Formats: sequence, C-alpha cells, structure tokens
Amino acid sequence: MTDTDAVPFLRGLTAVAEIFERELSDAAQMLYFDTLKDLPLDACLRALEAAAKSNTFMPRPAEIRQIVTGDGTDPELAIERAWLTYKQLAATVGGYQSVTITDPALADALLAIFGSWEEACWTDLTPEMWTAKRKEFGRVYRVCQTRGETAPKVLTGFCARRNLERYGVVDPLHLDGPTPALIEGAPIDADAIRATQRANVERAIAAFHDTKADTVQ
Repeated sequence: MTDTDAVPFLRGLTAVAEIFERELSDAAQMLYFDTLKDLPLDACLRALEAAAKSNTFMPRPAEIRQIVTGDGTDPELAIERAWLTYKQLAATVGGYQSVTITDPALADALLAIFGSWEEACWTDLTPEMWTAKRKEFGRVYRVCQTRGETAPKVLTGFCARRNLERYGVVDPLHLDGPTPALIEGAPIDADAIRATQRANVERAIAAFHDTKADTVQ
C-alpha cells in the first residue's frame, strides 16, 4: 500500500473494529497500517472482510497478514492474490523477458486466457473488458488449481521465442539490462548468440527509446 491508501484502509479497519465492538486509537490504527503497508490494499480489505466473517475477536495485524499470505483461508482472496501477482509481473518484467511463476495455476490460467505471456503483458482492453477478463480469470484459475501442480513454470517472452524461432536456442536468454534485446544478424550457433547478445543491448535500448520519442512527437 502507499500513503494514499491509508484512508480507505483505515475506513475498512474502523468498520471491522465496530463489528467487534472495539474502538481503536489513532496510534493503533496507524500501527495496523504501517505493519501491513507492504501488502496490496485490495488484499488487505478482503482479509478484513474475511476476518469479519470468521473471527470471534478483532483480528490483530499478524492475523490479517496470515489471511493475505496464507493458503486456503479464502478462495476469493487466493484468486485476488494471483491476479495482483500477474499485474505486478506484467508491469515489472514485461513481455520481452521470460518469467518464472511460482504458482503453476497462475501460469496455466494466463496461458489459457491470453495464449502467451507476451499477450498477457501487451493486451490492451477497456476497463469494462478488463472487468470481464478478471471474472474469467477467477473461473479458469479455480480449474487450474484442481490439477494439484506445485512446480514453478516459465512463460516464454518475446526474445526467447524469437531466438528459438531464428536460431534454435531453447533456453531463454536473460540479460542484466532493463530491456532485453532481440539479437540481430545471423550468428552461427548458440555460443555466438550469447557472445553477441550483450554487445547488442545498448543499441537495442537506444532504438527502443528513439521509437518512443518519435511516437510522442
């Protein structure tokens, strides 16, 4: 959560406290917020709602955290966590790179809904269509969970897919730079690809930013 999330979080916290006939001081309320600040707002609000339904006493911050991060406490909360994980990975990793997803049900659901990790990152929908997509995700995710798989899965990004198509390189190639680059030219083998990839990164990044600048103008 960010500082701007304090108001909706504290509003939800106060409402739950009233249900349990508790009056929290300002200091106690801010302690709740500061303790849980590293968690998403939506997940915390859902955890408060779940606690209101199942708890006998006012939940402590540790209990709220356990509901958010624990397994099997609330199926809807688990779906929401998976959706938030997807949105975070799409924003931070992006479709150029391959991504390792520790939740196999999430990986399978994304492939079932979008077809590929690239499309999961780059699909552009209206708010109404995203709402429908979120509902579809919930249904598909539940089905994928029933498979009982536990091993992490790698979803292939743009660069790894193109390297496989062009050069037959099976393993995804990850870079230290902020933007992976598609290797140009015609390397002879995988070793040549790996040797030239890092040298091409700065040129690819520069071209990417030049394209964005032309678009803005």
